[in-house]
Amino acid sequence: MAFRDRAELDAFTAWGERQREAMAHHVRTASLFAGDIVAKAVWTLPHRIFLGRVWPKGDALRGYWVITGELVPTDHIEASLAENAREAARHFALKWQLQSARMAELAEAPADAVQRSGTVEWRAVADRLRVQAEGLYAIASDPEPWKPTAGPLIKEPGDGAT
Repeated sequence: MAFRDRAELDAFTAWGERQREAMAHHVRTASLFAGDIVAKAVWTLPHRIFLGRVWPKGDALRGYWVITGELVPTDHIEASLAENAREAARHFALKWQLQSARMAELAEAPADAVQRSGTVEWRAVADRLRVQAEGLYAIASDPEPWKPTAGPLIKEPGDGAT
């Protein structure tokens, strides 16, 4: 992937920083680790999906994959569940499919069978999560977005870089 100009690269860099911050916030609020962490971007669909790894400082073997972005909910899985970002994306997609199905079942259950909470439209939440899961699975199934970036980050006029 090559950016058209420096402004486009700067916008992507700023977006990536916001996603790293969201990833770190998720790690803290989910109480995954105490103390300092290391966070690394592994794969992105620019301005849409950010997949990264986090681990406690000094213990790279104990980590998590974290996904965040505009097209997906922020979530995590243990690092041992996927060897690479593409496998992690597939795992998130399947996880969300299962969660969506469970939410849909709860939405259809009789009122006395489950504890209802406020005015949450569980059917709508389940449907949105299912759509996100299907979209992520489609991306994970397509080899094109997973090809490594090669060449310059900024496309020079007339160089034919894409």
